[in-house]
Amino acid sequence: MEKYFLFCSFQTSNNSQIAFHSRGTLNGEFRIYIPLEGSNSFHFINTCQQSVLNHELHFVSNDVKYLYEIKSSNANLNFISGNVNDCNSEPLTHGYLKLLDNNSINTIFPIDQQGNFSLVVASCSGSTPMVQAFDITSNEQGEIQSIANGQSQNVLLKSCKGDYLGFTRYKMENLDLKYNTCQVRKISATSTLNEIYIFEYGLNGKLTEKVILEKNYDSTHGFVWRISQSSLINDQYQFREFVSDPEIFEFTENGKVFIECNIPKLRVENTKTSSKFEADLVYYKALKK
Repeated sequence: MEKYFLFCSFQTSNNSQIAFHSRGTLNGEFRIYIPLEGSNSFHFINTCQQSVLNHELHFVSNDVKYLYEIKSSNANLNFISGNVNDCNSEPLTHGYLKLLDNNSINTIFPIDQQGNFSLVVASCSGSTPMVQAFDITSNEQGEIQSIANGQSQNVLLKSCKGDYLGFTRYKMENLDLKYNTCQVRKISATSTLNEIYIFEYGLNGKLTEKVILEKNYDSTHGFVWRISQSSLINDQYQFREFVSDPEIFEFTENGKVFIECNIPKLRVENTKTSSKFEADLVYYKALKK
């Protein structure tokens, strides 16, 4: 399977003197203008501006466009592709990657609107290339991640530092609310089937909102769910009752225990307008405490 020089750096020389310096495109294509006189060469260069692949260019006329396909099999390259997620574990839609090499040389690579990236790196001799993701919208940056030399790799990056702290999302009326911090306490006893889930959530590590789900067993009606909350947008919205039961799952991710809760149908009241409606989405991914 062929791979292309995506956004690679290259230069040309004429009679052993540097004539032109540029970078390739997203498709690995390049366009150069060079003198017809003398000896011309194409050089694929690494992040230390050292030539790692050379190709002689031969021309006989100034009236013809020449198409060259330059193979990379002789160059020691890193083909790196993958995805970047934001702090809410969603694809990063506005951001970029920075390649760090030789401790001081940085090269910028794009990320598409689905959070995907693909790049080719020719590293300095004896150095380890590293990549870091940046979120343009939130002005956050992820951890620096090293890349093994001479390998094709698929990596998952984050555009923020620190541990994943959970996620909460509400969609209702014209609102789409997202919170990047969420934790939960589960209270239960072996002598009863009743359970209580206390979800606390907020932004950037701060817990400012609280929702309590109670699951009580009734001998006549089976399990009955209730919901209560401390505040939501200065008490503008109140969660009233379940139309359908919550879907709750407990799982381990990267050595940490999470509880995921999706409420398919929940009746909500806008206390300012007294209107009642069903929320489009009520979702928690909470770090279990």
